[in-house]
Amino acid sequence: MPKREYYQFDRAEEVMAKSREYLQSGGQEVWLVFPDNRLIIVTTPESRLMFVSGEVVSTQKVLLGFNVAVDELLA
Repeated sequence: MPKREYYQFDRAEEVMAKSREYLQSGGQEVWLVFPDNRLIIVTTPESRLMFVSGEVVSTQKVLLGFNVAVDELLA
């Protein structure tokens, strides 16, 4: 089975475009998860934050106070 390539440029651009659609439609927060790259991007209408292995992801607008380690989420 071929390795999934989540963060290829074209695919990443598609995912980012979809997250912008969600936010423009009233979504408050979107989590983009790229497991093969050990990367999580949290986007809100005001910001885009990137979290990598060894860091802790925390919500920015939804479920305030919720946080999880990137490594735990991707285990």
